[in-house]
Amino acid sequence: TDWLGFSLTMPLKEEVLSVADEIDVLAKRISSANTLIPFAPRKWRAYSTDVAGFIWALTANEVMNFKTVTIIGGGGTARAAAAAVDAPGRIIRVVNRSKHREAQMQGSINDSDLEFIQWGGAKLDSDLVINTTPKSVADNLPAGRGILFEALYNPWPTELAKKWPGQVIDGLELLVHQAVDQIHLMTGFVIDRNLMAPILRTAGEAELRDRL
Repeated sequence: TDWLGFSLTMPLKEEVLSVADEIDVLAKRISSANTLIPFAPRKWRAYSTDVAGFIWALTANEVMNFKTVTIIGGGGTARAAAAAVDAPGRIIRVVNRSKHREAQMQGSINDSDLEFIQWGGAKLDSDLVINTTPKSVADNLPAGRGILFEALYNPWPTELAKKWPGQVIDGLELLVHQAVDQIHLMTGFVIDRNLMAPILRTAGEAELRDRL
């Protein structure tokens, strides 16, 4: 094949697991993959770079010392977020609308205490709040406290980001940092993240401006 790989977005992050020939351990853990890489003729391996994307985006924005996390949503991106912030002594609260996703979310973490909150009773009061829901789904949720990591980037700002009283990290940060790892997987090159991330960020901002 001439393809270096494929970058996938929702709803393909879950669907791809049923067609990939092999699934990376991390992608299997979170039941989500956003990258397909060929490893043999007509053979594809599924990876997730979203977990690393969250970790590096938080690090780049100097968000490291937090104990409580609220994740809005229960899909593949939410599970990647949970795996990214999972650590001993942390409390992860998940605000979701689908109870059938709770088992998958539980399987995505190893060390944190996990709580589930019904959508109607959500209070977004944590050191870090991560919204992983699709466009407009979280618009009517009340603003809380802490740092908001909004996984969306188009349109920007989201309604939740507009009313958030504290620091907000946009989804373009996630897009950029997961892409650095995708480029590495597709090319085998060692990527200087400090050099590449600003280039990708500038390109992403220009693309979004062109869409306006």
